[in-house]
Amino acid sequence: TSLEYQGFTVAGLYTFGQPRVGDWAFTREVNERMGDRMFRYVNNNDIVPLIPPQINPLNPGRLYGHMGQFRYFGYRGKLYEKSYITQRWVDRLLGFLTGIKQPGAEFVADHMMEFYVRYLQRELDVQKDRRRAKREDALAAREIREMERAR
Repeated sequence: TSLEYQGFTVAGLYTFGQPRVGDWAFTREVNERMGDRMFRYVNNNDIVPLIPPQINPLNPGRLYGHMGQFRYFGYRGKLYEKSYITQRWVDRLLGFLTGIKQPGAEFVADHMMEFYVRYLQRELDVQKDRRRAKREDALAAREIREMERAR
């Protein structure tokens, strides 16, 4: 990346609802340099990551792509670190159907940063709870082993 060429170390890059910003040659170059340190989050039916189209009919030789490791928030805000296009299409349909009851267009509302922040916070809380439970389980197991040794 430009910053790395200037001698800066880029520890990581996180994007939220980012559009396609380069052609495949550019995205391939960025992914080779930063792929393991770059994370791209998309919320359900957020329209912005779908633009520009991958294939532009006015310039069919230029294909646009995304960069970084893909993370997807489902229509209920659950974070999927790995997802398949078939899962996302079903989830997007459910999100669309749920969004019909809400005012405004869901594909625009899903781009609001407050959703990304809320869903990330929820996931962080879930991960903290899992770590806490794991520590408590390990402590309980250690206490049981110590009691068994004491017998």
